[in-house]
Amino acid sequence: WLYQILAAISKPQKPSPKRSWCLHCKDPLGKFVRAKHCQYCGRLVCKSCFKRKLKPKYFPRSFEIYESALVCVVCEEILTSREKEEDMSNTQPTSSLMEGGIFDENDSHF
Repeated sequence: WLYQILAAISKPQKPSPKRSWCLHCKDPLGKFVRAKHCQYCGRLVCKSCFKRKLKPKYFPRSFEIYESALVCVVCEEILTSREKEEDMSNTQPTSSLMEGGIFDENDSHF
């Protein structure tokens, strides 16, 4: 259910309060453990739970992100899969003339 909630985010989230543990893997955060807020969900995560920055094209326009931004591993998966789905829908035809449309499937002209 976490994936469904995170996938529904359409506006920038407020960063979560400082915690003594990673909100993804629950590992303790100390003085020397690097932690960052995910730029998509706002959760505070440890270094091992954020792997890379994503380009602005992966974020909803309402985020107004103009430079690459750090995201947690969960949001990275959600955002990159959303981009892949959009790419696939743009490459597939929006309608088929053969399906329920103009041509009869039994037409011998094909």
